[in-house]
Amino acid sequence: MMKIEDLVKIGQMEIQSRKSVQTETDCSFEAILREKAPAQQSGASSVGVADRSQGPSSPPPPIYISAVSDLGPSEAAGSEALRKVEMTLALLEQYHDELLDPSKTLKALANTVELLKREVGGLQELVSRYPIEEDLKAIINQTAIQTQVEVTKFDQGMLL
Repeated sequence: MMKIEDLVKIGQMEIQSRKSVQTETDCSFEAILREKAPAQQSGASSVGVADRSQGPSSPPPPIYISAVSDLGPSEAAGSEALRKVEMTLALLEQYHDELLDPSKTLKALANTVELLKREVGGLQELVSRYPIEEDLKAIINQTAIQTQVEVTKFDQGMLL
């Protein structure tokens, strides 16, 4: 299993070919997240689903998981981790939509890629700073790795 520390190595690797993106209809992120990190009893709401009616370049709507004041230190870290993972996944989805849009320029894509780079840094900092459950750490690692792969592919010009 890869760790966030291995992300630097990914930047040095050559990606041989791009695999087609396949959607998984029966195994959504929301289902996996509920399985790995079930909602707490203290008024937590379910994870929001992205609203596509706003268009691909609109910022994602805010996601409210639970009130931080109701949570202890480890629960607050978990809540923050879930928020950052959701934000990163929303940005990845926006980036994918922008890649498919022929009217988007590389300059417009570069702005989204810069946001993705910041999100990877935020995920790395989050894992190193707070005590987070192993299941949630695995989800954070997978999200960070996938995001870093997309950033590296853009930086190396491997968009096709």
